Amino acid sequence: MGSAGRPAWVVAMSLTHRRLTLALLTAVSSPARASDPPTPNSDTKTRTLAEKELVEEEETVRLSLPTEADRAAWQQAGLRIALGYSYGRMSGNLQGIDTAFHNLTLRPSVRLDEHWSLGASLTYAIARWDLSGLRWSISLEPTWHPWSGLGVTLGAGYAGLLVDRLWPEETDYPAREPSQELPDTPVGGYDTPPKASRSRNVVGDERLSHCSGSGWNLLARIEVLFVAGPRFASGPFVQADHQWVQCEQQSSSSSTDAETGKPVMVREWWRHQGASLGWWLSWR
Repeated sequence: MGSAGRPAWVVAMSLTHRRLTLALLTAVSSPARASDPPTPNSDTKTRTLAEKELVEEEETVRLSLPTEADRAAWQQAGLRIALGYSYGRMSGNLQGIDTAFHNLTLRPSVRLDEHWSLGASLTYAIARWDLSGLRWSISLEPTWHPWSGLGVTLGAGYAGLLVDRLWPEETDYPAREPSQELPDTPVGGYDTPPKASRSRNVVGDERLSHCSGSGWNLLARIEVLFVAGPRFASGPFVQADHQWVQCEQQSSSSSTDAETGKPVMVREWWRHQGASLGWWLSWR
């Protein structure tokens, strides 16, 4: 007989049952404990807090306004590249050559010191109004910076036109196309001998309907650049231009010069002056 008067086989069965139950409970509870996340130690907590502070600091710098260091960087010596768009109008010295321009300008420059920089601008423009075609100019430009962000520029260079003159349907001035045959001799005579039919200036009531030529260009500009960061700035500018272009147009006659064998070219000086308003995008 076993314990408490029970048979031995009953006691053995009870012990076996208890052992099986304990083993089953242990097997079920072990995966649950394994899936629980480990408790972070002090080093892990410190590293996590440091990473969080670094991310917050980077986001703060990225979203903040330009600093004094950014503005100071733009006053340091170095290369600058600017791309500008402007719209302006120019009036001519002759009737029927007033024009409006859409200008696209590329300007590389070198900042020499806090107050001076030297650059060059290359401008291509689309002409509208009395003229239709293209205008180009290239200028050398010293710039004075009286204080941060402000620039005053004076420039000189070369300019050219490749345009057609749009004659109005009704005009208050008579004009005719230049031809191989010279008009009646004006008072004072011709600039070139009539017998040679050489290239010459317009005479009488002749007017060029096309201009292909080049000449000189002067400009003055005031600009303000707003610093957006250590590498980028942008801002408006106002520019005044004055140019002289010697236009040429082939005479309407199909004959050629008797001496040179080349088409007779008729010349006329076109002078324009005007102003434009634009915006710079600048990188350093």
